[in-house]
Amino acid sequence: MNYKKLHPFYQEFEISNFSSGKLRLIEPKIEQAPQTLPWVLNHEVVQYMGADFDEVDLKTEQKRIHDIINNPHEYSWMIELDGKLIGNISLNSIDEKTDLKGSKAADLAILIGDTNYWGKSIASNILPVVLNWAFNTADFQFILGRCLQENLGSRRMLEKSGFKFIGSSPYEKLVNGIQTSWQDFELSKQEFLIK
Repeated sequence: MNYKKLHPFYQEFEISNFSSGKLRLIEPKIEQAPQTLPWVLNHEVVQYMGADFDEVDLKTEQKRIHDIINNPHEYSWMIELDGKLIGNISLNSIDEKTDLKGSKAADLAILIGDTNYWGKSIASNILPVVLNWAFNTADFQFILGRCLQENLGSRRMLEKSGFKFIGSSPYEKLVNGIQTSWQDFELSKQEFLIK
């Protein structure tokens, strides 16, 4: 399956204003699974993702990427720095969120999988590029973001990017033995364009 054919408007990006190396957003491929597998095996990386990464191996990681590639309701980019994969950003659940909002919408998910690159402003450099593409090229009207209450870095990134807090909802699992909640955020095309 041709990813770009299944995902109209999709394009790859090079982040020109990132001074710490060549930062790119590239198409996901199943062959990347050996590079992404260590991320989903690392509890520290996935603990706030809200997904089940138990019993992961190379085969299940290949299937996860296969499902991403073949999902017409998700746009996904691998984050590459100086030729090395370090994370992923996606706009997902487009069908569900469009139904919810009544116009084209998606959930945002960002994962910096290589912990050596945490705190390096990777997400804050790529997010404006993806939002600009979403609102100005792909005609999204709303991008929704959520993070667990303890994930202060993600919350700061969303707020810095113009997302507004719209409420919280319970998270059904314990995180490190503690009950927590989702913090829900939203950014509209109109708010993005006047920012």
